[in-house]
Amino acid sequence: MNLDYFFSGLDTQSYKYMGVHKLGDGVEFYLWAPHAKRVEVFMSKDDFRTFYDLQKVDDRGIWHLVIENCEPIYSYRYRITGANGDVVYKSDPYAFYSERRPDNASVMYDLNNYTFSDDEYMEKRNFSYENPLNIYEIHVNGFKHEDRLTTYRELKEELIPYVKNMGYTHIEMMPIVEHPFDGSWGYQATGFFSATSRYGTPWDLMD
Repeated sequence: MNLDYFFSGLDTQSYKYMGVHKLGDGVEFYLWAPHAKRVEVFMSKDDFRTFYDLQKVDDRGIWHLVIENCEPIYSYRYRITGANGDVVYKSDPYAFYSERRPDNASVMYDLNNYTFSDDEYMEKRNFSYENPLNIYEIHVNGFKHEDRLTTYRELKEELIPYVKNMGYTHIEMMPIVEHPFDGSWGYQATGFFSATSRYGTPWDLMD
């Protein structure tokens, strides 16, 4: 982790260390809160509730915490005490998963143990511009027009065969990052690294 690179604005992979990540048998937090006097993480699961203090490790406002012997299974928010003494609860801008609306806490999620099964496709795919391009654009929940939410796994089983049968070559999805209001169709994003929990888990989307 190179903080100078982070603050240069050139680090395009800060999601690999910011937020919460699995670290050995525990979890590690990094947060940028430049004007905070105190930062805590509030973790909850079922009837369990607890706070942990993050430590400021850089004068530019980077806060850090390692919790040993902790599985990434908790919902969490940051409790931030500002320079004026006000206390606010914030979700994690680098979270990989979020509670399903109307709840809005971040959720720990380990992305590292998923095994993709598309090696053969990835090896043979062709990025040349010689073949026709025909794009099918969808809003996930508008594909089936049902009174319930479509799931990522249903898209795999139903959307892909439909699109191929109709002669399309690519799928363009309207935003699937986390957002609070269904009617925004995903354009009012609140979590740019968190695929919305409306349709399933990150592993469901990866599948």
